[in-house]
Amino acid sequence: MSPCHKTLFNRRCLSIFIGLLCGWFIFPNGALGQDAVKFNVGVIIPLTGDLADYGSSIQRGFDLATSGAPQHFSNVHFVFEDSRYDGNTAVTALQKLRVSDDISLYYAWGVSPTEAIIPITEAGKLPLLVETTLKESTTKKTYVVRAARTGERIAQALVAELAKRKFKSVSFLNTDIPFYDDILRHLEVLLPKENIKITRIEKILPTENDLRSYVLKLGFHKEDAIGAFILPAQFASFYKNVAQMKLSVQTFSADIIGSDSIIKECPDTINGAFFTEVGITPEFRKLHTEKYGTDGHIGHAAQAYDIANLISDLFGNLKQKISRDDIMRTISQISPRKGATGELSYSDTPDGGKELRVPVAIKEIKNRRIETITEDAGV
Repeated sequence: MSPCHKTLFNRRCLSIFIGLLCGWFIFPNGALGQDAVKFNVGVIIPLTGDLADYGSSIQRGFDLATSGAPQHFSNVHFVFEDSRYDGNTAVTALQKLRVSDDISLYYAWGVSPTEAIIPITEAGKLPLLVETTLKESTTKKTYVVRAARTGERIAQALVAELAKRKFKSVSFLNTDIPFYDDILRHLEVLLPKENIKITRIEKILPTENDLRSYVLKLGFHKEDAIGAFILPAQFASFYKNVAQMKLSVQTFSADIIGSDSIIKECPDTINGAFFTEVGITPEFRKLHTEKYGTDGHIGHAAQAYDIANLISDLFGNLKQKISRDDIMRTISQISPRKGATGELSYSDTPDGGKELRVPVAIKEIKNRRIETITEDAGV
């Protein structure tokens, strides 16, 4: 080898050595030049059926996260399947995801669908994030993490607010859906402990929009407060009936009322209503409203947005596939973090199971605008 060729050879070897050395520092696990592995998430939500609006809102939350920072989600892929808010359909969706897609983590929304699939995912050791208010459905589970407030925590926050305002009796107009039924079940236990009497509970179907007869029954009793546990399409009818009957009554609700769109459709009798909701930052409300022209069901979108970002932060840059137990371990080790819903933290208790804790905020409608009274009710 000539001196010239020898010099070139030595320089080339030195360059390769330096490159390998730099690569070792950048990729200490030996993944020089290796792309991060794909992390697929199966999302089971109601995209059709009576609660499709909720599923659409959840999907919006995921879409806002992924479209807002596409580079952050280059290795995370969400695969959506329809549950129709039905247990059997949710099980079919789960089985379809297991067979057709390389899913590492599952996410499911709603009481009925999650009640159906939790036993299957737990038996199959499939990591699952669920939005359900039923605390008991997620206790003593190894592979299930609840990513929502429980009905008990929502009820505790409402009772504390009612007691602070010195109400002595309440009545309820209750649309018969699992979310409201679970909250009401806990209210029936907690209210008497604060010496607050439940005078009347009127149950209605999700399809009922003429509420005049029900409001008449509630109004004649002159309760201190009425819990309007009803659906978005029912609020306008309720508050119009309250205005027509010239009733002066305190109203309160949970989550669903927290929408500028709903407030716009209601008369001024909606002013003064207080309600629980996830903490929604002004920035996220603006982002959601500007893109979709509404803030309907925005709490569900905000929770999905936070979940999407959390998943990407935890699993978006994996250099190799990790086990199911490692997925659960990674989730359990998250530090408290700020998101669109406020501060998100992890807990694991004997009576509550594994939980991504979301604050319960108390808000009030004043001058037809939503104002936050308490960022975190502390329950």
